Amino acid sequence: MLRSYVFVVVAAMLLTPQLDAVEPNRKPAPLTGAASLAGKRVMVLGDSVTQDGRYLSYVEYYLQKQNPSLNFDIINAGLASETTSGLTEEGHPGPRPCIHDRLDRALADIKPELVIACYGMNDGIYKPLSKEREEAFHNGIMWLVEKCLATGAEVILVTPPAFDVDCQGGVKASGFDYNSVLDVYADWELKTRPGGATVIDLHIPMSKQVKPCREAGHPLHNHGDGVHPADMGHFVIAQAIMQGLAMPLPEGDLAKQMAEAQADPLYQLVRKRQSARGNGWLHYIGFTRVNKTTEPHLNDIQVIEAQAAEDQKAIDALRQPKR
Repeated sequence: MLRSYVFVVVAAMLLTPQLDAVEPNRKPAPLTGAASLAGKRVMVLGDSVTQDGRYLSYVEYYLQKQNPSLNFDIINAGLASETTSGLTEEGHPGPRPCIHDRLDRALADIKPELVIACYGMNDGIYKPLSKEREEAFHNGIMWLVEKCLATGAEVILVTPPAFDVDCQGGVKASGFDYNSVLDVYADWELKTRPGGATVIDLHIPMSKQVKPCREAGHPLHNHGDGVHPADMGHFVIAQAIMQGLAMPLPEGDLAKQMAEAQADPLYQLVRKRQSARGNGWLHYIGFTRVNKTTEPHLNDIQVIEAQAAEDQKAIDALRQPKR
């Protein structure tokens, strides 16, 4: 009996260092549900799709509507043309802005507890897949995640939106389908979960909706532009993010759902508040774009936040259950 006991103890001692060595490589469970965003200051980063903000307004609208007892503090800090890779294609009007240049200020100013970032569309600079550009995207995303984690913030990465090559004359006119490059970028994020970040897949769900939505008369992208989403594109993006967060999704025809949301005074208030607040914080952080620099801290962010607080009171009044 004693011999068996000694064997078990020795075996446990031998196994313990191996388990400890593996433990640091274990990734945290993905963030899910409205509760993972509630009560936290959330900063959202991205390019022109994010700066536009319509998809984020839909997401916040449903968060506010479905969870009247929870508080949400979501700041849109997206910047048009931005990348994580630091690359710029020939012919672009000046160097593309890179999140590396403003992330430290954004983290210090906003002090987010959760960062949501959606990049990739501009990182491949609209060229065929190459090892160099792919590695630049990987390095940029890893750097972003590590910087955010170092401040104590959690991170959610959203894979790139879909690119519609048919908006630009199809593969025959373009020579290749840029969406295939974004396929690879999205696959890497989903398989590796950089830095242990939660990864929400937008790319595949949106890509699957491009053709059927166009055929139904509700194209996901602006006419002649396979990059920037139309209203329906933003609504599809919002649905993919909500699905990734395991939030309840509205049922029925997408166009009808979108129209109902847009007609809701609650959505209109959320959109107004988020647009004004995001623009205020973007300029407060400062940025350089198209060879023009907006210096940080020139506007009065307290005025912006005071108006946001008043708008939130109006939102709270609308989302309380009717008696």
